[in-house]
This record gives sequence, C-alpha cells and structure tokens, in this order.
Amino acid sequence: MAIDHRELAVFLNVARLGSVGAAAAAMALTQPALSRTLRRLEQQLGVSLFIRHSTGMELTTYGRSLLPHAESLANGLRRAVDEIDQLKGASKGVVRIGILPSLAPDHLPIVLPNVLQKLPGVQLQILEGPNHQLIFSLLRGEIDFAIATVSPDFAEDNIRVTSLVQYEMCIVARDDHPLLSKKKIAPADLCLYSWALQEKGGTIWRDFLATFNHLGLEAPTVVVTANSIQTLKTLIMCSDLVTVLPRISIQAEEKNGILRSLPLREAIWHRQLAIFRRTTGPVLPATNFVIAEFRKALASTLPLPKLGHSPDLDTSAADAQSQRGKRIRKT
Repeated sequence: MAIDHRELAVFLNVARLGSVGAAAAAMALTQPALSRTLRRLEQQLGVSLFIRHSTGMELTTYGRSLLPHAESLANGLRRAVDEIDQLKGASKGVVRIGILPSLAPDHLPIVLPNVLQKLPGVQLQILEGPNHQLIFSLLRGEIDFAIATVSPDFAEDNIRVTSLVQYEMCIVARDDHPLLSKKKIAPADLCLYSWALQEKGGTIWRDFLATFNHLGLEAPTVVVTANSIQTLKTLIMCSDLVTVLPRISIQAEEKNGILRSLPLREAIWHRQLAIFRRTTGPVLPATNFVIAEFRKALASTLPLPKLGHSPDLDTSAADAQSQRGKRIRKT
C-alpha cells in the first residue's frame, strides 16, 4: 500500500487544527479538495480516521494509532530535506533545540549570539519543556538534540546520552518569608506552607517526593504548577509559596535581596545535565556547532560534575541498562 505524503500532511493538519476548514486554510487548499484527499487516505486504509462533528473533527481509535507514525514520517522527511539542502550548500540549516526552562534564561543569551554570528543564515527552533516532554519530542524527531537531566536508571535504546555538568537545585522562598525568620529551619517546617513546582511528572517532582520520603515526612501540598521559571519566581515573590529552582536561576534575585535559598542541608541536591541525541541518523555540522557552544556555556557557568576523573558519559541506553550510573567511555 502506497500512502502519498500529501495525504499524510492533510491528515496531520486536520488532526492538529481540529477542522477541515482550518486545515484547508493552513494548506492553501479548498475544503472540497482537502476532503477528497482525506477520504482517499481513509479508503486506502479501510477505516475512518475521524468522527465528523458539526463543530469539528475528532480522531477515531484508528486515527490516534496513525498519528504518532505520521508525525515521525513527516519529521523524518523534513530532516532529510534539511540535510540535503545543507550538503548541496543551499541552506545553512535548521537546528531544533530542546532545553529545560530552568536553563533557557541564563544560557540561551550566551549561546545564540555566537551561533548567529558564526553561522549566518542558520535557523534556530527552540522548544522549552520538562524532561519527559523533551525526550518524547526527540524520539518523534521534532528536535535534533535536548539538554536535560539524566538519571542513573535512564534507559532508552534509541537515545545517546553525553553527560555534561552538575547543577545545584535548592528550595527557594521570598527574602522575607516566615521560614527565613527562624533561627533554625527544621525539615518539618517545609510542610507548613504550600508549594509551586514545575509540571508534574518531571525530575523535579521525583526529587521533591523522594526528598520528603527520605525525611520520613508527607510531601507538602503543591497548589500551583508552571513550566516557566519566571512565573514560579514571580509567584513566590508575592506570596508565602515555596518552590524548587536551580541556584543559578536566582543569582540576581539573591543579590538584590528578593529571593533566598533555604539554609537547610536536606533542601539542596544536585542534578546531572546531559545532551540527548538519537542514535540513528547523521548529526549535521550546524547542529554539532550549536552543541559545542552549549557545552562551553554550561562549563563556564556551572561546576564540573564530581563523578570521577572524566566528566563525560557517552552511551546508548542499551549499554546504560547493563552499567547504570557508571561512566562508559570518554567522548
């Protein structure tokens, strides 16, 4: 069975936009033409991909099954065209970057000027998101690499991990928070206040829960979730909420007496940053250059990891499963 890439494009646009009219406008097609293409795809597959409502289109079970495969095919084709354009010199390339919200404000301003100066004409697409979203986007081909945290038990056969540096996470409150008026803060005091955290399901949530479990305490109530570091900082500046942030992200606020990290040993932990790439497909020169710039920026602002003589881990998850948490080989 041969499926035309235009049929997949029609399917993806209808799925994303939720209506034939919106998809037709986005693709500069008439609605009848787009509807015919969609019906042709459904006839080839022998199933209905959408439930037609008067208010729009809803994916069927078959449509939901097709969606991730169609997205992977579309992303793969786009990358192939980008690679060919770069190889023949018709384009400086597109680099799609995934980065944690906690790193973006401090490191993008360092990296981007160098990249744009040395690679004029390159296009950069930046996705900010929590760890699990970045890994998912990488597997689907939506980004070329991700800068995220890696845990010792990370296991994914299709991803190559190169560890970089460690950075410090701390519990943060406004400078005049009641907790900071205490002569000595006890771990149980942290449970007396509501919290704001990044999106549930990420590594910060896991570390948050693990910390209170280790202390033998029930985790405090989280009343706000937000992926934006700036939003979290703004919320705790004007309330008694408590949050977890990278120390580097509050340097200016600490200096100006706006925010403070809590002076509690149990309230500080370290996370390992790494570059995540797919194990298949070439890494183009523009992508390698951007990765190198991020490595330099991170090394200049964050301490080297205290993990032995070599700071680098370079392994696929197949190796990681057999030697979890260990350094495999220097990159």
